[in-house]
Amino acid sequence: GGKNEPQDVARVQALLDARGFDPGAADGSVGPRTIGAIVEFQRRFLKVTDGRVDPNGRTWRELNGL
Repeated sequence: GGKNEPQDVARVQALLDARGFDPGAADGSVGPRTIGAIVEFQRRFLKVTDGRVDPNGRTWRELNGL
């Protein structure tokens, strides 16, 4: 039910890239490459991946080193 704001997506893309996961260009657009990078990142700490980055959710916290 959430909305992907381009500036939020670009931030997630930049964070993924900084951690060695390739989401493609930090263009603020959610596509298969960005979702794939999220899933690959999530495999490090989740048993079941969902390709989502929810505000203050586990994936967001992990991306930010929290």
